Amino acid sequence: MRHRSIKLLVLAVLTVPTLASAQQVTSRVQLNSILTSWVTEGFDAFTIGNGNAVQNVNVLDNSSSSPYGGPVAPGVRFSGRGLQMNGPNWYGSASNDLLAVGSDLTITFLNSVQAFGLDANDFDQYPAAFTATIFGQGNSILGVLAYSGSSAPASNFIGWQDAGGIDRVVLTRNSYNVSTNVDDIQFGSTVVSTPEPASMVLLATGLLGVFGVARRKRNR
Repeated sequence: MRHRSIKLLVLAVLTVPTLASAQQVTSRVQLNSILTSWVTEGFDAFTIGNGNAVQNVNVLDNSSSSPYGGPVAPGVRFSGRGLQMNGPNWYGSASNDLLAVGSDLTITFLNSVQAFGLDANDFDQYPAAFTATIFGQGNSILGVLAYSGSSAPASNFIGWQDAGGIDRVVLTRNSYNVSTNVDDIQFGSTVVSTPEPASMVLLATGLLGVFGVARRKRNR
């Protein structure tokens, strides 16, 4: 009976979930290392003239398009009062990106994701300051990230991971009357991470116990 109990202990250690708890993802390299499947929306399906910007709708998702192209990738919805699509070289934009005029920008994942990341871009000569609030199920707040940009065109990566699920992120404007520009929104499912050191110690202890029982049985 003791031998069986030890084997069950080892089995339990081997099957402990090791997904990371809610925490910030600091780079796209890190994000790519933890995602197993993902979608990226870079607004490349929209045709906006060089140096131009157009305001279109208050909600943009896979069911909606515009005279400028689209729709966006499935699984994500962008909402805000007066969504504006910016073309390349609009106040320093490197490529198409999106902002909300006169309101916060909300990015909703239609099915909970386990990790996301995006580029928040500064305008040329208009540094953006914003707060990103990450929400999980039941309107719970998983984390808050605050950023202040530079006076030159710059891209700030923000990201988050949570095995329990991320439902949406709200980008609150702290300067000017527009949200920060967003681009390359990447989201999806994560891999199971390497067991933590504490789990490895428990595993090693359990294995030693099994070997000890087996040795005593052979010596009887």
